[in-house]
Amino acid sequence: MHKSFYECFRSISDNSLTQHTEEINEANAYLLQLKEEDPQTYVFNLIEIIETEEIQVKSRLNAIKMLSVPLKRVSGKIRRIPEGLDPQTFATPVFTTLIKYLSSTIPEMDAAAADSFIIFLNVVPIDFANAVIGELLSRITPQSPTKFVTRVLQVMSEANVTGFPLEIRIQMIENLIQIFSSLETNDDSIHYLLLTVERLIHYTDLHEASQEFLVAIINLVWNNAMDFPSESSKLFTSICFSLPEIFHLFPECYEKYMFVMTSSITMWPFLNLNLSFMLSDISNTILQENWQAILEFCIAILVSDNSTDPLDTDEIFTESNKILAAISMTEMIIENQFDNCYPLCMEYISNNIKSEEPQARFVCAVFSLKISEKLLDESRASEITDEIIETRNQILFELLDDDSPRVLQQALLEATFLIESEQLEPSNALFQFALTVLQSEKPALSDCSQQLLSAIANSGQEGAVELVSQQMLQIITESQQVELVSESFRVLTSIAATLDQQSALNLIEGILEYANAILNSNIPTISPCIGYLSQLIKSAQQSCDVYSDQINALAMALIENGCDDDGYLLLASMVDVFGQSVMPIIQDCLDIVINCIATANNNANLIAILRIVESVCGYIQDEKNLSIIVESCVEHLTTELFNTQAKLKIIPVLAKISNQNPGVIADHTQEILRSIKLVLPYIVNNYDSSMNFTFVLANAMPDNCEDIDLLNILLQQLRSVSRKATKFATDKKTLAMTILNLLQQKVPHKLSIAQFTMSSVLYANLEKIVGPENVEALHQILPKYQPEEPTE
Repeated sequence: MHKSFYECFRSISDNSLTQHTEEINEANAYLLQLKEEDPQTYVFNLIEIIETEEIQVKSRLNAIKMLSVPLKRVSGKIRRIPEGLDPQTFATPVFTTLIKYLSSTIPEMDAAAADSFIIFLNVVPIDFANAVIGELLSRITPQSPTKFVTRVLQVMSEANVTGFPLEIRIQMIENLIQIFSSLETNDDSIHYLLLTVERLIHYTDLHEASQEFLVAIINLVWNNAMDFPSESSKLFTSICFSLPEIFHLFPECYEKYMFVMTSSITMWPFLNLNLSFMLSDISNTILQENWQAILEFCIAILVSDNSTDPLDTDEIFTESNKILAAISMTEMIIENQFDNCYPLCMEYISNNIKSEEPQARFVCAVFSLKISEKLLDESRASEITDEIIETRNQILFELLDDDSPRVLQQALLEATFLIESEQLEPSNALFQFALTVLQSEKPALSDCSQQLLSAIANSGQEGAVELVSQQMLQIITESQQVELVSESFRVLTSIAATLDQQSALNLIEGILEYANAILNSNIPTISPCIGYLSQLIKSAQQSCDVYSDQINALAMALIENGCDDDGYLLLASMVDVFGQSVMPIIQDCLDIVINCIATANNNANLIAILRIVESVCGYIQDEKNLSIIVESCVEHLTTELFNTQAKLKIIPVLAKISNQNPGVIADHTQEILRSIKLVLPYIVNNYDSSMNFTFVLANAMPDNCEDIDLLNILLQQLRSVSRKATKFATDKKTLAMTILNLLQQKVPHKLSIAQFTMSSVLYANLEKIVGPENVEALHQILPKYQPEEPTE
């Protein structure tokens, strides 16, 4: 170890030197230069610090934490081995050192070693990673310290273990279960054991596994379910995916599952078995026979939450939210057991809609919304009578009058849905009520009101557009409430999307004047105002050419005044409308993208830059610049700096680049797959994102791909698109056939697993979706799964 390296490292690690700014700056400069110019020497010097016991513990601990510094990018969390270095030469000394400290008794040392181990394990080639994992597991014996076993399992639970052959993974699990039978365990070790076993069997065909092995992993679930419901339910779900006949082969599992799931509210994670299967034949059987018990369990969960705050409508991760899991299961029961559960739901509403308990009224609101959605299914249209409509409306208006924000949120969503579905005629009273709620201090409620007002304006009712627009403009000109004015602009923006060219053109001049006025006055509502102007430009199309100079001037003024994101949005709109006729603007946009995309620092900034990328992507010929965009997008998907709404904007950008230059996407395949998993549940529940991402996969993945994550992604998309056969029929047909063809092309050897997750219910929907002309292709690509009856 070079003496100057340790001295510099000690300078930045020693809190006693915080006053010596010049010394710290020099030390930082030296370390940064070495990290960039010779990352291998940088890491080897850190290893020497870690291994030198004479050095104080704090410095050695910091050295472990800094091992991954050369792997980090400027922004985001994606890491990779520095270019030009052999991964094995670079990483082997790191693994050799860190293994020693996984059982360290020095506080924090074992945890830091595990964290760094995971980072390196997930950036080296799969073959090398598999060898390291094998070596790691071979060191576990019944005599191993519990701390060491726990840390090894922590590493395993976050590692990519799908490259191991099935027989090796089964052997690993058997060894772990055997060792744990004689090991002194604690909560951490059991937690990571369950996660590791789940990781090892994830999307694996267990039909060739022995009876003894299957009994062992099933017992692992039930023996730990009460104390570790989240981990146990996740493991059991993976077992069911891998062995769909489990309840036929092991009948006792059926009773245990129902007993465990409904025994306590803390067992709610087991609801996700049915949600994960999306009505596979096995979980559909559970619903058919136990729908009432499960529905009552969902009610118990919903009434157990004391909060009356609105739900986060952007959140869909049922794995971590019991209320969302219960609502999703309630929807599934109403959707698939409607004839049975409708009377019970209506009875509950009748008995509880005036309850003093807001939680019970919330259940009424959930039932009402889900029943309204189900009644509008194509198969139910003929059953809607005047009496049903009258009862539904009475319930809805009762709920709209509720003083619980959570109940009101559901009622607003239902009212919006019914108006958009042309099942509810908006009244002046409802319009005035929506205006009142628009001023709510709770953002979730004002957002719902904004959606309701947009639905009213776009309902086709005579004078609705003018009425809503006039009221929004009045609020904008008279109100001093920033959020209220912002919401009003968002309502106008949704209306602007439906205007004809002349109507939109007529509004542009006034909004340009307003925007310049509030920009000069530094009023914070400039962003929603520019959003409205941008939509007017798109609706007016090239007829707004008379204002092009003023729009461009406003965009430049926005950027000069620190409102970069708003300026970017206007420039992107100009490119969309006028294309190559505004080449100077296109060049300005290209410069903005290349210089700014990597350093985007908040949601609005990222969305604005991505908006420009979408507009000018087709004009980018340099592969290096395209690669910069892709790398930045992948990094932004992994960071917690941006919310889901911003991250979803990345998907169409990747799709455009994928269609324009597939090679650039293929160069970043692994990084894209790793990062996309973090937002996958949102992708599969959004048609546009799902379609765009499917295009990315088509160009990114090699044929006969072994990546289990790809299979997972495709199956989640296919199950999601098959849940309802009637909505977005044309678009769904395109998406479904694209996914099926990808399954056949990319993972043909995994189609047997795909069959397991397609129930008779979903398969029948899928047949309707693809249409008569594609049914034969469906049957060839993905034959319907027929479970074998157990032999006596």
